[in-house]
Amino acid sequence: MMSLSFFYGTDRETLQMHCRQLAMKDGRTLLIVPEQFSLSGETSFLDLQRYNTEVTSFRRFAQEIFYQTGNSGEYIPGSAKLILMEQALQKCSSKLTVYKTSTDKKGFSDTMCKTVSELKHADIAPHTLLEKKEELNGHPYLQEKLTDMALIYRYFNELSEKVGRDADDDLTRLTDLLSQQNPSINLSDTTLILYYFNGFTVQERKLLSVLNGLCTNIYIGMVTESCHRTDETKLCFWSTIRNMEAFSSMNPEYSLIQGEKKNAELPFLAEQYFTYPSRKWEDNPKNITVFSAENPYYEAEMIASEIVRLCRQDGKRYRDFTIVARSLSEYEDVLEQAFRLFDIPYFTDQKESVACHPLVTFLMSVRDIFEYKWNYESVFHYVKSIFSPLSKEQGDVLENFALAYGVFGNVWTDDKKWTDKLNRVFMDEDCGFDRTEIENARNLLVYPLTLLWDKVKGGQTYCYQAENLFLFLESIQMYEKLTEKTELFFQNGEQQLSEEYRQLWNILLHVLDQVVNLAGEDKGTFSKFMDLLEEGFSASSVGSVPKSLDSVTITSADRFVGEGVKCLFVIGVNEGEFPASGEQYGLLDGTERDILEAFGLEMANGRQKSAYMEQEIIYKVISLAQEKIIFTYRKADMDQTAKAPSQIIGRLRELFPNLSEITCLPLVSSPGFTFSKMVESPSAYKQALEWFEAHPQWKLRLQMLERDGNRQRVTLSSETINQLYRNELKVSVSRLERFKRCPFSFHATYHLKAKERRQYQLGAPDTGSFLHDILERCACLIDQSASLSWQTITREECGILVDRIVEETVSQWFGGLLISSPRYFYLTARLKRLLSKNLYAISLHFKNGLFRPLGYELEFSDKGDFPPVTLRISDGKTVKLTGKIDRADVYRTPDGSWIRIIDYKSGPKELHLNDVYYGLNLQLITYLDAMCQEDEPAGVFYFNVTDPYTRTETALDGTELIDALRKNYKMKGLVLANNAILRAMDENCDGGSDLIPAYVKKNNEPGGSIATKEEFQLLRKQVKSCLKQLSAEIRQGKADVLPIKTKREYSCTYCPYSSVCGYENNTGQCKSFTDLTKEEIMNRLEDGEND
Repeated sequence: MMSLSFFYGTDRETLQMHCRQLAMKDGRTLLIVPEQFSLSGETSFLDLQRYNTEVTSFRRFAQEIFYQTGNSGEYIPGSAKLILMEQALQKCSSKLTVYKTSTDKKGFSDTMCKTVSELKHADIAPHTLLEKKEELNGHPYLQEKLTDMALIYRYFNELSEKVGRDADDDLTRLTDLLSQQNPSINLSDTTLILYYFNGFTVQERKLLSVLNGLCTNIYIGMVTESCHRTDETKLCFWSTIRNMEAFSSMNPEYSLIQGEKKNAELPFLAEQYFTYPSRKWEDNPKNITVFSAENPYYEAEMIASEIVRLCRQDGKRYRDFTIVARSLSEYEDVLEQAFRLFDIPYFTDQKESVACHPLVTFLMSVRDIFEYKWNYESVFHYVKSIFSPLSKEQGDVLENFALAYGVFGNVWTDDKKWTDKLNRVFMDEDCGFDRTEIENARNLLVYPLTLLWDKVKGGQTYCYQAENLFLFLESIQMYEKLTEKTELFFQNGEQQLSEEYRQLWNILLHVLDQVVNLAGEDKGTFSKFMDLLEEGFSASSVGSVPKSLDSVTITSADRFVGEGVKCLFVIGVNEGEFPASGEQYGLLDGTERDILEAFGLEMANGRQKSAYMEQEIIYKVISLAQEKIIFTYRKADMDQTAKAPSQIIGRLRELFPNLSEITCLPLVSSPGFTFSKMVESPSAYKQALEWFEAHPQWKLRLQMLERDGNRQRVTLSSETINQLYRNELKVSVSRLERFKRCPFSFHATYHLKAKERRQYQLGAPDTGSFLHDILERCACLIDQSASLSWQTITREECGILVDRIVEETVSQWFGGLLISSPRYFYLTARLKRLLSKNLYAISLHFKNGLFRPLGYELEFSDKGDFPPVTLRISDGKTVKLTGKIDRADVYRTPDGSWIRIIDYKSGPKELHLNDVYYGLNLQLITYLDAMCQEDEPAGVFYFNVTDPYTRTETALDGTELIDALRKNYKMKGLVLANNAILRAMDENCDGGSDLIPAYVKKNNEPGGSIATKEEFQLLRKQVKSCLKQLSAEIRQGKADVLPIKTKREYSCTYCPYSSVCGYENNTGQCKSFTDLTKEEIMNRLEDGEND
């Protein structure tokens, strides 16, 4: 007699034993398991083959029947289904209402595919949706949704039927076939056993209803403590029992299978977790533990450390451990890092989608280059890919060039624009790039892509576009690159990555074939063609096998099988994560699903079903461990966002009052982990240090660690110094100032040549260079002009002169940046006005004084206007100091000549005697000293090139406004305390000056920022001493990470090397300087005291 029987219980081991006993009976037995458990099921029941038992799944069972009856056919792969759905959406988009604007959105076709699959599993046809829509009065929006879904569903079915078979229809087709009582199908001597199922879809239930009349017996094993729902039914069994009750019309028999586990704590947990009121376990549980960690990375480290400990102390094997997370994506990376550190083999039980694989993103970057017209992001997404035809070095150089000189858009593809750009850039011999290298890199980038674009532009057929895309991939040797990567990963022991790359070429060809077969004659843009490819890739995945049989299994809670798990880690037990919240429902939300179920359409997940499912998952997880279970949670995310433990942790504490919670790791575990911890706290690892020193493979890392610990104190070898400077040190004064501020920064800048990426924009240094250059050119023209002079030039003439010089030179600056856009045209106009005002302000220095220009951009060097400043340092070596003065003026009298030095600054700058004394500001005094070997010093100044404004409480007329603004052009610096010199600089300086920082007081004494001749001499002597000291330290190889800190500056504030040197702002040593008064400085200098 044919019958349906349920055997149920909560002891999985006993249930499996009963399942085996049923399978050992006479006759043929089909043991049906869920699709995702088919591999593990075959492994668990391998010994039953001798009893004529076959482990299969519903889908494989259906395919076997189709083959027997001649109903087999070719199936539509997932990638093809997405392409078909995309076509269906395009065909019916104009007829849609709710989803009319969604059909072109990325991911919508995938969501719709999943919805259709769900509807088929629920045995809901398009006409069923339309029929049910008529009953839904009072829900107009849901009615419109169902109308749209039915239309899309119907179009998809029509397209699918022309291509092949949808595997989602298999069980419905099998049910229809079995209902016809086909004589070629004989199941009368077959027993069906269904195991591992938590529930069944409508499709599966209908099939089982038909099979119940054809098979000898059907046995269904379910994990539950009861077969009927009551008020006392635990939530974790609610959905399971509900599924059992759905078979009530078949009058099933029920058998309770009871058993006991050896470990009493674990069944107590499973039994009491969902029981209210519950009993408590008063003893300290030895096999249930909770780990709490500061963040996900420490959580992963704790797990790895515990696995190593249990393997050592309890003799466990890696295969005895399974790690379960509700959301595995949150932990994949940190677990991988931790397991590598502890050298633990592992296997992640999930297929990886290729949609985000570097190969796919590379192909999509080709689309983006054409779609976004060669913008920066798309071009260098392509260039930086591991599949790019450019080498990494070529890509880096080309990117630096493009960023520095604004190469984007059709400059890449238009040969004339490209050549014009190069000609402008390479007018500057110091641009830092090699023209041949840049052109070769550009050719590798552009030519394969333009060849492809010439073929596919204009809306060709998808077949033609696929052919040319394949030719493009051949031209850049894509197959060879994938093969090379596959072999490289394999040689490096990365079997999982090697296996992924091995499959990629075939997946790529398969998706291309699907597009050609399904939509080859359709026409569309290349972008649309690539969108179809992307949809195909999103449905494709790469699988892998474990590296070895002895490895830790990592899986998600919903895929978790659990057979043979001795030690289970349940990780990420945080609020909102396990149990999961915010269930994703697809096109129908939870409320709409509940409404449809109330009207007779049973969908997979409504709000209530999702809640029950989470409870089922919790029960499954806590009931599967055989010997030990460890729960872990984190207190914060990596970004320091606080995280609370889940309700699961709270329930554990209620059931086990003496439950231990571990918050720290053992100090010594695997070598890699112990070494990393020893770096953080060397004093706590003295014995471990001895062990590492005794093992050669770790000794080198210790030596590197020791050098890193002393990284603030760095000395270059004498061989390196001799290679850099040989017998003579040549260095500019500005570089010595850089050395004083931080020796490491000096060497990184001038010897390692490390510098920040130049951007195609006008930064502060670029603006300063531009202003200096224009002012110098204007000044030289004034001196050379027969019609212009500093004493007579007007504001209007300054404006005309500046305008002329800027227009003559603007195209040569920064690769034509200042003429590249309307924004920069406007900025250039502003710079012209600024320069005109400042040029006229400079002329006032000559109109109101007796000093005259001596020269502009005066250079101290072997081939410059003056010889370099030569000094002899302590080791007897010679130092040649070079530099450049923006402007030097002279005042000639019968008694001698007086020199003043002016440095133009594009930002605020003042001369502080403290900076001179400590060696932080040496240039002005050095240049003054060099030019005053026979002449007398008059002063040193900074002239701030600025566009000033002023605030007043009353309105000013034109003259008053000019007078108010003039004060903003006053130079900052130090002037000789001599009334004659003061008046030679500003004839109107009695009582105050708008030009210089000094004046003549009413008592006829000089006042302001002044220094006597003797004080200037002391400063000159101090500066020479600093120059010698700094030069000697460079010769000695000093390269310390030693920034300076004063009241006005801190070396690290704008330093580009802070991420390189590793200097810690809070704990690192720095050199601090205390401000002194002028009197204190001069007293120290008179007493011979140097810094």
